[in-house]
Amino acid sequence: MLDTQPLLSQETGTGTYVRELKRQLERLPDIDLITVQSRISPPGENPPGRVARNLRDIAWTELGLPRSVRRLRPDVLHAPAFFAPKWGVVPLVVTVHDLLFRLYPEQYRQWWRVYMELQLPRVLKRAAAIVVVSEQTRQQLVSAYDISVARVHVVHQGVDHVRFQPIEAATVGRHLARYGLDPGYILFIGALHRRKNASQLVHAVARLKAEGSLGNRKLVLVGPPALGLSAEADVMALVKQHRLESNVCTLGWVADEDMAALYNGASVLAFPSSEEGFGLPVVEAMACGTPVVAGASAAVREVGGGAVHTLPSSNPVALAHALSAVLSQRRLRADLRERGLTRSSTFDWARTAAQTAEVYRNVVNGTPLRQAG
Repeated sequence: MLDTQPLLSQETGTGTYVRELKRQLERLPDIDLITVQSRISPPGENPPGRVARNLRDIAWTELGLPRSVRRLRPDVLHAPAFFAPKWGVVPLVVTVHDLLFRLYPEQYRQWWRVYMELQLPRVLKRAAAIVVVSEQTRQQLVSAYDISVARVHVVHQGVDHVRFQPIEAATVGRHLARYGLDPGYILFIGALHRRKNASQLVHAVARLKAEGSLGNRKLVLVGPPALGLSAEADVMALVKQHRLESNVCTLGWVADEDMAALYNGASVLAFPSSEEGFGLPVVEAMACGTPVVAGASAAVREVGGGAVHTLPSSNPVALAHALSAVLSQRRLRADLRERGLTRSSTFDWARTAAQTAEVYRNVVNGTPLRQAG
């Protein structure tokens, strides 16, 4: 049984993970997949507000999901996004995507941190197996909660290579026209949490403009509203302070069918985040042949595998220097493109599902769990 509750509200990497995992598990011949989620706000209806959504999801985890498990009696329950019932007779597999609420507590609301600190240790104690999306998260989890490393399995996320691949210019142009964009922009993808360092990126773009190396390029910010405490107001204030209103384009949430074209139309993906659980936009950009300038996150270095231009730090000077190098040096762009295409080919959602299914089988059969990553 797969809990697909995150699909009701997640517009970030976690939602992509659940959607693609479900799609690929359904294709495996020996997996009889059951999916469950709350009946509140089904697709097509107006979504509830943030507070109502959080209450709905908590009620589902604590009440609705246990009832579904008792009624359907699956062989194993997979909670793919942290939250799971703290009791039950069915073996539990839980996916932990990151520990950002512990690493950056000031960037999350207090009630959320308290709930996570109360809920997660109990779930981890109950879980028969724990899946994480990077080795970095595994190390952090084992250290923070004193968990045996044998119980924690690295299963990388994937990329949909049918959607995310190099696209011909005419097709890219048609998609970009919907947003009034011309190719060649600097692309940023992610909710504007402070750890994403979008403010430093704005400072860097201002520096490029002052040096005359920005040209007519824009900085394009793409991402859903940030949960918890956002830096959006700070970012917009900096745009105004540096008089970059004509150089910065904020798109907010973008439809899935346009994302590949947005990657293809960019000269570079700027991903200066200090910490990530995985960094899905990095893999998607590489799959599209778009060079990536990445921050100091260990998980992103793990995922990039030497195919991204990694910053020693995310300060504006270093970021501006890296962006200028990628934008101005054709050989460097070509090298990053080829290395990125090769590296991204190692990430595939079918592989993610196959490794996850192996964790299920071992849990159900009671056999020793070997590392899946």
